[in-house]
Amino acid sequence: MKRIIENLPFSFRKSAHTDVLFASDGADWVLSWEMQEIEKIAAELGIRTRVTKNLTFGLPRQSIFFPSKYILQQIRRYALYDVWIALPYFHGYPDNGERIAAECYRKLRRFHRKIRRIQVSHSKMRNYILETGIDSSKVFLIPIGINLDLFKLQTPELKKSMRNKHGLPQQATVIGSFQKDGSGWKRGNVPNLSRDLTSSLRR
Repeated sequence: MKRIIENLPFSFRKSAHTDVLFASDGADWVLSWEMQEIEKIAAELGIRTRVTKNLTFGLPRQSIFFPSKYILQQIRRYALYDVWIALPYFHGYPDNGERIAAECYRKLRRFHRKIRRIQVSHSKMRNYILETGIDSSKVFLIPIGINLDLFKLQTPELKKSMRNKHGLPQQATVIGSFQKDGSGWKRGNVPNLSRDLTSSLRR
């Protein structure tokens, strides 16, 4: 409720939608980092922003960016009068057998008129989203970016030294897998191996 009280006054400004409210999920995980990066880009573009955590419902006459598709599970709470909602829809195909993924997709199919903008990161997901009947002008294919200040481009010399450090033959093919998190909602120190990766390792 505290977050609502802090941000509700912006609904009563003379001009609506004059900034973007980033509604973090409150967890200090990758989505929080992504929100920080997007906020920096918005500032460079001259877009005014605010940041809050754990909004329990939408705020009228405000533009709100949510960090994931999961708000679709409770879309009636957020799609109030004149709320402009934007969100990324990165993963979770509706036909992969995952209950929550199917639920989010059903809600999007039913309430897509309430959504202002959706970001997808590849064409396969874009096609799924367009099949909901949403206006194609609302769907933006924007690949997930990399902050080159954090992830430096590697030179052949650095790659060679890393292979030597880890005892990897210089001509061997190296397959890497970057997992997004760990088990549970804590610090993520326990690896959360996907079933596909685990089965591959066992073979």
